[in-house]
Parts: sequence; structure tokens; C-alpha cells
Amino acid sequence: MAGTVRDTGRVLEYRDKSVESRSGGRSKLTDANEFFDHFNTGGTISPGLVLTAEGSAVAAAAYGAGLGGTAVITSDDVAAKSHSLNGAGLIWEADRQSADQPLVFEIKVKVGTLAGREFWFGLSDALADTDPIALSLTSTFTTSVPTDGVYIGYSDTPTSGAAFLTGGNSHTAISIIANANAVVATGTAAFATDTYYVYRIEVDAQGNAAWFVDGKFFTSKAAALTKTVPLTFVAYAVPRTTAGSGEAVMTIDYIYCGGK
Repeated sequence: MAGTVRDTGRVLEYRDKSVESRSGGRSKLTDANEFFDHFNTGGTISPGLVLTAEGSAVAAAAYGAGLGGTAVITSDDVAAKSHSLNGAGLIWEADRQSADQPLVFEIKVKVGTLAGREFWFGLSDALADTDPIALSLTSTFTTSVPTDGVYIGYSDTPTSGAAFLTGGNSHTAISIIANANAVVATGTAAFATDTYYVYRIEVDAQGNAAWFVDGKFFTSKAAALTKTVPLTFVAYAVPRTTAGSGEAVMTIDYIYCGGK
């Protein structure tokens, strides 16, 4: 943490502490609300997380295979029925952030078979839903349950439009503000199956957002979501076909969300 230099009238003081106590005041270690899970607690889902199947909460034992370093979430083989790992409450809000500290979401995740599947990760005002986000063949939105949110992920569905890439669809950033949906950007290289990606989204106090992939800037959008809407973090796996083996599988190494 960077320190500060202050002229007290007698000497120049250098301060590099984040906790300061004054007469009549109270010390405060941090005013950020943070969640982090590396899934190293065996088969137990940590407090603050909710597993959902097709929009309803389910027992961790049934859908938590692979816990103990990673969380492996496997959907049912039912078209347009999502499985998700979400925050337990709408406890973050963009306009509460200080000028130098955005709301941050980060996840390290890999996904299985891509054909006929969609995966979305980010911040949302919808805790869980059967089919939260769906793109059409032309990259328009056929389903959008959240009214506000920012996401990044992959959809195999588009064959044209903003989310389509010749040679294989890529990372796609999405913004939803007051029910207005937009594909913000699409990557320039085909998405790879069974490959870990680190996704990061930062949202400032005005609701402006920036997306990052593997530590590199990806895209940004002003007014990406409504700054006063309460949010949580989400990770969706959605099959788009029923083919006897059409489950959508995501393996999450860690999830972080921090802000006010």
C-alpha cells in the first residue's frame, strides 16, 4: 500500500499505515466487503456461496464433485437449464466505491466441451435463474433475466453478429444496464476448451466497467451498469441442447469479489 507525505507544520511525516486512531475516533481495519474461496475445504461449500440447479438451490453434496482445490459444477443434460455457483446475497454496489478502489470480480476457470453450451461469469443483480442469459444465432439476446450486470464468458450459439468469430467463438464481454443488453467486445482468438482463464472485471463508482483476460486489458464501457443497483457474483453453466451427453461443465479454481 502506498504511503502519504504530510506537512505537519514542524516536520514532514511519511505514513504507510492503513489504520489510524485519533482522539474521539475509531480504528477501522477495512471498509471493503471481500469474498475469496480457493475451494480447499474438502467437500464443503463455503459460507457466502450458493449452488443452484435450474434456478433452485441444491445440496452441495450432489453438485460439489471435485471440491478440495477446485469446484467442478456439472449441469443436467437439459437444454436451457443452468447450473450456477453464486454469491449468497446482493451485497455490493458500484456507487459505494471510493475513487481509487473499484468493485472487483475475479475468477480462474476452465470449461469442458464447448459445442452447444454457454458459460457466463461476472456481477449481476439476479442471484440465480433457470436460464439467465442466452445469445441468439445473430448475437442478440433471446434471454436476459438480470436487469443490470457485467459478464464475460463464451457462447457457442452465435453464427453471426458481434459475438461470432470465424474459426471459433471467443471470450465475450456483456453489459446489461436497466434491461438494455449489449455485447461489448469479442476476443480475436478462438476460445480453448479445458484451459484455465483468469477473468477480471472492475466497476467504478459511476458504473463504468473494464474487463481483463489473463491479466491483460480486454475492453471497457462507460455506464456499463446502473451504479445504484445491488450486485452479487455469478458463474453460470448452460447447455443449449439435449443430446444424452449435453451437460455443461465448469471447473473453478478460485473466486474473488471485493468492494463496498
